Amino acid sequence: MRRVLLVTVLLISLLAVVAEGKVVLKFWNFWSDKWMGPVIEEFMKENPDIEVQMERLTWSDGFNKIVTAFAAGDTPDVLELGSTWVAQFAADGALLEVDVSDLLDKYNMWDPVIYKGKYYGYPWVVSTRILFYNKELFRKAGLDPEIAPRTWDELLDAAKKINALGDDIFGFGIKTGQYTTWQTFLPFAWSNGGSVLSEDWKSAAVNSPEFVEALSFVQKLTKYSMIDSNLNVRQAFMQGKVGIIMDDVGRIKSFAKDAPELDFGYAVFVRPDKLWSKPTQFGGAEVIVIPRNTKYPKEAEKLARFIVEKRSAMAISSRIPTLLPADKSVKDDEFFKNQPGFFVIMNQLQFTKTPPAHPKWVEIQEILTQYITEVYNGTIDPQSAMDMAAEEINVILEEFEEEYGE
Repeated sequence: MRRVLLVTVLLISLLAVVAEGKVVLKFWNFWSDKWMGPVIEEFMKENPDIEVQMERLTWSDGFNKIVTAFAAGDTPDVLELGSTWVAQFAADGALLEVDVSDLLDKYNMWDPVIYKGKYYGYPWVVSTRILFYNKELFRKAGLDPEIAPRTWDELLDAAKKINALGDDIFGFGIKTGQYTTWQTFLPFAWSNGGSVLSEDWKSAAVNSPEFVEALSFVQKLTKYSMIDSNLNVRQAFMQGKVGIIMDDVGRIKSFAKDAPELDFGYAVFVRPDKLWSKPTQFGGAEVIVIPRNTKYPKEAEKLARFIVEKRSAMAISSRIPTLLPADKSVKDDEFFKNQPGFFVIMNQLQFTKTPPAHPKWVEIQEILTQYITEVYNGTIDPQSAMDMAAEEINVILEEFEEEYGE
């Protein structure tokens, strides 16, 4: 009996030593444990010397929790960030630079993780927006219900004709809000060759002819548009009161489910009627980064690379098919080929862009939102608005250069 007890104690001690010998990584992300749990289990099965402790963040306060963690120096080893958040943390030296030279040709949408020419993360899942239109309203307005607007002129013409159908009918839907205003306007500017910042990020470019021309066009659209929150514009489209809107690709399925009577079509975004122009849209991404103060950079990198693989990203994409793995091989995946609108989505993903990954983007987009809104409201002309916006943005850029000595 004593011998059995001794052996048992020795086994327990041995197991404790083995457990203590494992590298323990903390992984924070925004998705259900039911979705990500099997991914982490598979990783630990393939890497028995690493234990991963996962914590789910919420969309409501996740960003604040991340900021607090970095400030306190108590960060996880691997972390999910939104595509517009990376530059802020990279500029503060909070993220580990990673070597991705062997992955550049394998994944899409690297721009959000690049800061000052260096890479600070890995793209994980990506999405974009497309044009949706009401076929019944097209018929009533004398438009071909099988052909979506392809150019600015065609969009404006369709919006006018649909808007003329009645006082409670709007030709186009312009979504506004804290983040929505600039996200829904910038595709017009990008498609016209406009940019928010100069190429070297030293000065604002919002008062350039290309940018102002785009804002002037959208100002024309406002006469025939419903201008309201994201939710209200979307709801009005589902009720058949708005002819054309811009929305995320996930609405292909949700419109069919939530508004079964709605006869709608979808297509890539519009572009200016210029030979060189492209139907550029806002491209969003969730990315995986490694905080700089991790004690286990090699193991953290191994986990990060595993998470962004297509087989792991499918934990999200198989449930939300319009959030595609960043892995380029998705174009040949039978699962996605069978999803509604897949080829439209893939076509639009060829023409996506993200806002400048500048650490002060949050402040810059607030200025953009303010002046774009004033133009929509008719209180200021596009050129004057963007001249004033450029002045304020330049102050932010100059202060950043002084603060960081760059």
